[in-house]
Amino acid sequence: MQWIRSGWWIVGIFLISCQHRALPPGEAGLLIHPAMQQILVETGLSYDGTISDLVRVTQENWVRKGPNSLSPPALPAKAYDKKKLMPLFDQLGLVQPRPLMDSQGNKVTGVNMEDCLLAGGYVFTMVDRLQYLHTTMQDQKVSCKRLVVLTGDRDWQAMHEDRETFEGLRERFPWFQFTDGELKAAMPTLKNEYDLAKFIMVRFQAAYPTRFPSVVYVNAPKKKNGKGEWVRPTTSDTLRGYLALHPKGSVLLATSQPFGDYMHILAQRILAKNPEPIVVSTIASQTYYQDLIPMSLYLDYRARALYALTQSEENL
Repeated sequence: MQWIRSGWWIVGIFLISCQHRALPPGEAGLLIHPAMQQILVETGLSYDGTISDLVRVTQENWVRKGPNSLSPPALPAKAYDKKKLMPLFDQLGLVQPRPLMDSQGNKVTGVNMEDCLLAGGYVFTMVDRLQYLHTTMQDQKVSCKRLVVLTGDRDWQAMHEDRETFEGLRERFPWFQFTDGELKAAMPTLKNEYDLAKFIMVRFQAAYPTRFPSVVYVNAPKKKNGKGEWVRPTTSDTLRGYLALHPKGSVLLATSQPFGDYMHILAQRILAKNPEPIVVSTIASQTYYQDLIPMSLYLDYRARALYALTQSEENL
């Protein structure tokens, strides 16, 4: 098999082939980490030793083909060995909570951010991420001048969530409270991710009115693809929508595992287009539903992180 056995020469090739940016050591680790090499072995992949072929192979074999990232792939799923893969994903930092850290990987406290960014998603992912952001701000003494919720016109009905999902979250998170009547009245009005985010934030702000001095929403619109079809906005679209708010300084992006690396790289690449420099820090919760996350989702977002790392901003 032609997989990487020692990787620093590959970093050199990559730096030569991607002259538009230098590759920070932390990002180089995505390509040469021993755990990454072993994952390739465990999933039966080989490539010709070049970065471009590594991206191609992982895109073709790991990226899920369904209408959204949590749906089953269009092709039959392979039976990945969870007992072998999970320790490797853990070594890559995709399992345990990702706290706010400095460039050396040390937890920091007493940090003042211009903005906190909350990544959108399903109702259960947004509630979980908001809780982790709140806990991080409390435990690590973090402040931010405003919260920006990154959402888009993504059809909520396609997410297949129901009353039981909301009721389960109500039992788990003390601040996510509503009466049965309020939920019944709200359900027909929840059309997309933006509507979900506002429903969630009303409850959070009622419980913690002083946590965020200001809350604003990015509501990225649908767009037409190359075939002229209307499609849902991507995470990249929401980050570009954030640029329209003229951000500056330091920002803290809140997501959940195993999306931490991917979201951090994507935010760094896209927000680099801002006229004023932006320093991005990323935190990621270890979700309460982690045992339900399939191995294919970990592989999917490892492939997406590799792609984001090696492409120009215009391709993201």
